[in-house]
Amino acid sequence: MGNKPQREQCCGVDDPGHQATDDQQFETLQRIEPMGQLTKESVVFLSKEERDFFKCCAGRNIAMLRHFLQKGVNVNCLDQERTSPLHVAVRGGSLLVVEELLNNGSDVNLQDLHGWTPLHIAVALRKPLLVHLLLATGADLQYTTRIGRSISEMTHHPETLKVLHRFQSKQPPSPIIEVANEQPA
Repeated sequence: MGNKPQREQCCGVDDPGHQATDDQQFETLQRIEPMGQLTKESVVFLSKEERDFFKCCAGRNIAMLRHFLQKGVNVNCLDQERTSPLHVAVRGGSLLVVEELLNNGSDVNLQDLHGWTPLHIAVALRKPLLVHLLLATGADLQYTTRIGRSISEMTHHPETLKVLHRFQSKQPPSPIIEVANEQPA
């Protein structure tokens, strides 16, 4: 490999107009990480029905999604990268699909192999409505990725920041702060 220029990949797609050194490519991969992507290799051990369910979660077909759920497909099935249908749905961006998965028991805090939760994906992809929905259904702001990136470190989009600040201000103060602020009786 060395320092030979290579095509940079962004979200799994070759960008033929951009050449990057190995160091630049590594930095890019650290920045984007997997973010709810499926690969042929990651789904090889899933049943056909589970693979089709994942594909459905990436789209916007609520009727088909409900069909799979009625057939009993595990809403929290995982590929080899520990990507869940909710990760894929958040990446796909459909508020209705994400809501349907959450209403059917999808684990909002499930981390993939790289430590990304669906909330990390929504924040990274600048999807404030999905961020709001995930937080409203119990997404935990405290999770970090395997390389230590927190939700707040990843948030740069103004609308997403507003949503996060609203939810952070509603969280009760930690018991340590409450004890430190108590007045003696």
